[in-house]
Amino acid sequence: MNIQKKHILLLNSKDRSSGTATDLVFHLNENDLHESHSVMLKDIVIPNTIYNIRTTNNTLDYDINGVAKSVNIPVGNYSLSDLVTALNTAQTDLVFSSNSMLKKLMVSSATVSFIKVSSTIKKVLGVTTQNVPAVSYTLDSFYNLNPTNYIHVISNLAEPDALVASNNKKYAVIASIPVLYGFGYILNQTEDRDTQDISKHNSHLNLSTINIRLVDDEFETIDLNGSNWSISLSILKS
Repeated sequence: MNIQKKHILLLNSKDRSSGTATDLVFHLNENDLHESHSVMLKDIVIPNTIYNIRTTNNTLDYDINGVAKSVNIPVGNYSLSDLVTALNTAQTDLVFSSNSMLKKLMVSSATVSFIKVSSTIKKVLGVTTQNVPAVSYTLDSFYNLNPTNYIHVISNLAEPDALVASNNKKYAVIASIPVLYGFGYILNQTEDRDTQDISKHNSHLNLSTINIRLVDDEFETIDLNGSNWSISLSILKS
């Protein structure tokens, strides 16, 4: 008769062996955790300290009367009014304002202009198609100040095809946490039922090295801007 031993493993990003808080490696020396055959998520706690304007999405490309221009919006976490102010401060050709009824941004200029789809800030502003040059226009989609809808936790603890995305790519995801609350709030996912496995393997798992990466909707590594996070796992060993 096989007797299964159960261990609870608590990992905190501040105790990582190497890497950053969101792309990290743990080296474990606890022999009781090696040669396990099942790993289950118990709890994960992540502070939402992701800026909605980052170096990867802060460039505004536009054309004013046939002249191409580009400006960068300073990195930070913006409210709608703060973003409109920042857009108008970064350049003097375009005047941005918000339409609270439509939930869209409006643009006006002294001469014809348009926002280019090459702008990395386009998803935040609500630019999905390049508008016809004009002196006044409303951007075609809703502004979006949420940096991501989900935080996905990728790890070597999961099967390589644990998550299949709509782009037909497969990812070793052990958890996907919906971002339901704004900047500064704590995001938490708790699983009380041991039947909800992260990963079961026919062969034993070697937990001496655990790799974890936190990614956004585009599966790009997120930046928690100095904040740490933790995950609790249930480890079964026969």
